[in-house]
Amino acid sequence: METSLKNELLRRLSAPDLTLLQPHLEGRHLGLTTHLEQASVPIDTVDFFESGLGSMVAKLRAEVEAQVGLIGFDGMTGSALVMGEDRSPHDCLFN
Repeated sequence: METSLKNELLRRLSAPDLTLLQPHLEGRHLGLTTHLEQASVPIDTVDFFESGLGSMVAKLRAEVEAQVGLIGFDGMTGSALVMGEDRSPHDCLFN
C-alpha cells in the first residue's frame, strides 16, 4: 500500500480498490474557510483531508447555524454520495 497517503481512509483501502480510485485523485490546497459543500446543491467533488478539519454545519433557521459534525484526516466529504444521495442536507467548510 502507498505510504505517502496521509488520509487514513485512503490508507486503509485494499490495493485493488485504491488502484481503481487513484486515477481520480488530485491534490489541492484549500484556503481557510473554503466552502466545500452547500446544502441541497449537487456534490461534484469528494475531498479526503490530509490536514485541517471540515466542519459540517446545519442551518436551523435563517440566522441560526450549528456545527453537527467534523471531518479530519480519517474521513472524507461527500458522505451523502455513499448513502445514495447526490446532495447533502448540510454545508461543509474547510477550517
